[in-house]
Amino acid sequence: MGKLLRPAKPLDDEAGLHLLVLDVLVIRKFGPRALAWESIVLHDELSRAFGEPGPLTWQRVQAARAMHLRDSFWTEWEVFEKCALVLCGRIPDFQHVQLLEAEDLAVAISTAARIDRHDYSEDVKRYIASACLNDGLWYVEPPIEPLAGPAIQAYVAEHGLSVDPGAVLASLTTRAKVDESADDPVEVQVNRVLSVRDALARYDRALSEQLARIPAILGEADDRERGPRPSPRAGLLG
Repeated sequence: MGKLLRPAKPLDDEAGLHLLVLDVLVIRKFGPRALAWESIVLHDELSRAFGEPGPLTWQRVQAARAMHLRDSFWTEWEVFEKCALVLCGRIPDFQHVQLLEAEDLAVAISTAARIDRHDYSEDVKRYIASACLNDGLWYVEPPIEPLAGPAIQAYVAEHGLSVDPGAVLASLTTRAKVDESADDPVEVQVNRVLSVRDALARYDRALSEQLARIPAILGEADDRERGPRPSPRAGLLG
């Protein structure tokens, strides 16, 4: 008989808690002051309360703290990229550029807006535009469009690319699902836009479900910190 697997703990990477959920969990458990704790202190306290965090989960906690304490996510494209990668479930490689896909960009921008509000630097805006173009997307919607739209339009004009945003918009009014068989340039663009929309919708649903679990996770942590409860029959058994 195979070895039994241990029950998943809340901060295991397999649990997949999103950055925003971890952020709320830390603040509710330890208070806003925990954001400024030394990393080793916060790691120890999280491990004591919830079990040791997995590598990706811990990086998500660290990214959330960085976004609270500094504005570099909004002003330095390198920080934006690495935090966004972690946020979307990828381990960053600090030695290489790792251009994000449009779906990940949309989720990262949406998440950051729920943590804090800062103006994005032109460097970060150009990075977002470059990542979209590298991903084959030139028709963008919010939350990407306000940041990358002008730079994408400038690139299209400078390089004389043939694009038809009106046709994309018209198709988007009649099509709501990705068509895997589409090969027309306009319809391929529509597919990319719909894929970004779907990614945001899935993320929002997962976020709502995970946020609803926070009271139970905190309750389980409190139970562990109090230690095992005596059996209700303990008094009867003398």
